[in-house]
Amino acid sequence: WLRNRGYEVIEIAANQLTDEDAMTRHFRRLASYLGRQDLRGKVKDDRSWFRAARPTHLDELERAFDNEMERIYERARDEARYKAARFLNMVREIGGREAVRKLLPNMSDGFTELWRRKRLDLTFEYVMLHPRWHPLFTDEERRVADQRLTDCEYLKRPS
Repeated sequence: WLRNRGYEVIEIAANQLTDEDAMTRHFRRLASYLGRQDLRGKVKDDRSWFRAARPTHLDELERAFDNEMERIYERARDEARYKAARFLNMVREIGGREAVRKLLPNMSDGFTELWRRKRLDLTFEYVMLHPRWHPLFTDEERRVADQRLTDCEYLKRPS
């Protein structure tokens, strides 16, 4: 209706409201519509606006995910005899969510090593697919993790 009347419309899907990258794109486009190129750059470079607006339950969920990533490190160490020291350091320095986001675009050495040991259930790709963690990751990030497991013919999924 608004488009038919000549208005610009920005549609935001519900699952994008917790996706920092998606919201950054929407706000940058809004800044362009308003003719504020200065804001367009600020929104991209300084994302504190997103973190400040986040619901508290997401902060709690992120802390729980950090703990889960440390637990999965310990299980990999104890059950598969695999020490992912670099991964653990990343989790402790930047948090589990950000560590996963940095490592996800490329298959990690840890994934390969756990595949060799037939323990893909101890990978962050497997863990992040559990429905509890869905609010922390975009559909695309979950698709990448799911595809990686599928490519390795690992069909079991967390429930």
